[in-house]
Amino acid sequence: MQVERVEVQIAPGFIENCYIISDAPDATGVIVVDPGAQPRKILKALNKRKVDYIVLTHAHYDHIGALSALARKTGAGVVAHALDAEAISNPSIRGITVPHILKKPAPVTWAVEDGDIITVGSGQLRVIHTPGHTIGSMCLYDEAGHILIAGDTLFYGAVGRTDLPTGDATQQCESLCKLAALPDETMVHPGHEEDTSIGRERRYGFLGFVKAV
Repeated sequence: MQVERVEVQIAPGFIENCYIISDAPDATGVIVVDPGAQPRKILKALNKRKVDYIVLTHAHYDHIGALSALARKTGAGVVAHALDAEAISNPSIRGITVPHILKKPAPVTWAVEDGDIITVGSGQLRVIHTPGHTIGSMCLYDEAGHILIAGDTLFYGAVGRTDLPTGDATQQCESLCKLAALPDETMVHPGHEEDTSIGRERRYGFLGFVKAV
């Protein structure tokens, strides 16, 4: 699987990682994960490639701010976990999204569940439901390529906060235990900051702790 990171600016000093994922460098069909802002920058990075799906790892505004514009421009379907789908489709729900960010929301067209498969060309991404940061937080796992798109569940040396609406520390710990079971060589592409690996986070980060619990 090919993973291209597009860093978008949410606010001065606040960067979010949007990802363009394909099954080959010359693939014409791709998926976009977490278009947080700057739709023009994302469209430029797409370079006229067809977008099959826009996938959202969770409902926070900094991961969906460019969703409406990108969905209109590409005509792509919108994918999110069933438990966050309503908050994305209806940004008037307080505390999860920020209504003014999504003045013209793009409804979720495919509400996925744990274990569902999202096809990317000849490749597959498996949905891993990882509640804790939000109730519908999820990761995308390419088992063949040892790649994890982690959203805000797991970062380099850190984990997602659980003190926002629908966050839950106990669920977060259970979700991290799921990720700790993945192979060490799994490359982790998080929603913010730099990449890491499951092995690195098991040895030096929070995964080593939760596995011992």
